[in-house]
Amino acid sequence: MLGKKIEIARKSVDLIREFFSLEAILGENLCRGIEINKETASIIINDLYEGVLEYDVEKAAIAFEERINGWGRCSSGFYDAIEEEKNCFDYKFSELSKDEFINYVGSIYYTEYRCEEIVKELKELAEEYKEL
Repeated sequence: MLGKKIEIARKSVDLIREFFSLEAILGENLCRGIEINKETASIIINDLYEGVLEYDVEKAAIAFEERINGWGRCSSGFYDAIEEEKNCFDYKFSELSKDEFINYVGSIYYTEYRCEEIVKELKELAEEYKEL
């Protein structure tokens, strides 16, 4: 059973790495490192601001859902950053070449939709993890 949990944790780590990489388009990459605790199948994230965090797969899914959707009364910094970038499209249009602008706009929209999909996939993995 631990082997299956580690496999699910590895898939989660790959998704989390991708999330951080995409999120970096909006600012800086906050992930300083990510690994799996092979004794507990938990995910260890070294976050620039929050330090070292350790989550099981279920809690990681919740943490990343809160990261994009906000928590309680706190709004989502993720969507705020997306909207801020979208608000810069007019300025960027005059500053960038055609290809650069297309890549810029595409990367912002892709980041939004792919990060939402990553959170869905993390939640699916959490359900699979919970069943073990």
